[in-house]
Amino acid sequence: MMKTVILITTILITTPEKDFSGMMLEELSSMVDCNMRIKNLDDVNLKFNGVMTLEVKHKCEVKQ
Repeated sequence: MMKTVILITTILITTPEKDFSGMMLEELSSMVDCNMRIKNLDDVNLKFNGVMTLEVKHKCEVKQ
């Protein structure tokens, strides 16, 4: 049985007034494909003078 792997990209934006989050999912055929994709993506952790932060994280998970 072939397992499906999901590339999960999480985006978090924090401001003094409100926090926002979003998630993107991409199905891939193998963990190797997912790990290769992640190598071409950058995690982001930016702080803008303490007013706003932006975080982008990527991870691979096997679909249950």
